[in-house]
Amino acid sequence: MLCLKSLTDSQFLSVSLTEEYITLGKVGKAKGLQGHFFVELYYEASEFFSYADCVYIGDHLQPYSILSVKFEKDRWLLALEGINNRNLAQALVNQTIYYPRKDLPETSNDEVYVHDLIGLNVVDQDDNILGRVQGLIESKAHEILSIIDSETNKEWLCPFHEQYIEAVDLDKKVICLKNWEELRAI
Repeated sequence: MLCLKSLTDSQFLSVSLTEEYITLGKVGKAKGLQGHFFVELYYEASEFFSYADCVYIGDHLQPYSILSVKFEKDRWLLALEGINNRNLAQALVNQTIYYPRKDLPETSNDEVYVHDLIGLNVVDQDDNILGRVQGLIESKAHEILSIIDSETNKEWLCPFHEQYIEAVDLDKKVICLKNWEELRAI
């Protein structure tokens, strides 16, 4: 069974990726005078902050060491080295926060990171291209792939479940579906 190494707690995940970095979220509003700010993360921060010691902010990927992290009022409050007053924190508001792919924990053979699914082609068992994954929707039962149809350019949904997922091949950048006829009937 293929499992997702889920980092997300958002209802819909659609992240822009580069070869070397993943997009974590963006800098939210500043809090207080010490340079702390809230973070709007696309990923489950409790897991992320257990191993991350540095983030990269902005288009120039400026590195910042993480000094402290605190969960406050359903949001994460972050303090970074070098951001020691409110003005510096406010200058970062709405800038994108990145993290190096190489620094993510390894996945087991039957796991993939959610963000690695974004952009993959979706094919049937005859290798016909059905669409491309544009995002993920979380549900209580399991994640649901949001796919843009290759012919109609319309969105359709596919549960990320072994009943419908034959295989995920990250090297070939493809997700192979099974029971495609059942999915069309839904």
